[in-house]
Amino acid sequence: MKRILIVSTLFMILGGPLMAAQDPFPITKEALQQRISELEAGRNQAIANVHAFGAAIQECTYWLQRLEEAEKAKADKKDKKEKKGKDEKKEQKKEEKNGN
Repeated sequence: MKRILIVSTLFMILGGPLMAAQDPFPITKEALQQRISELEAGRNQAIANVHAFGAAIQECTYWLQRLEEAEKAKADKKDKKEKKGKDEKKEQKKEEKNGN
């Protein structure tokens, strides 16, 4: 029973390809070294992917900030223009009032 548990655990950990249908214990030193190499390569790729995701998030955040700044500048410019227009209208009304 213990032997089956160990074999099935190794099967899950090692990904299955190392197990042969005829021989329940074909695990060799070379096969384990190969599996370690594959797992390390997978880990390195996963780490690279995480770094790539981080860089993509950072770039999106940068461009989002630039967009928000541009929208704020546009809104400020519009507000200034509207205020200037209101001030000019007030000035015109004053002049009309003083002129009559």
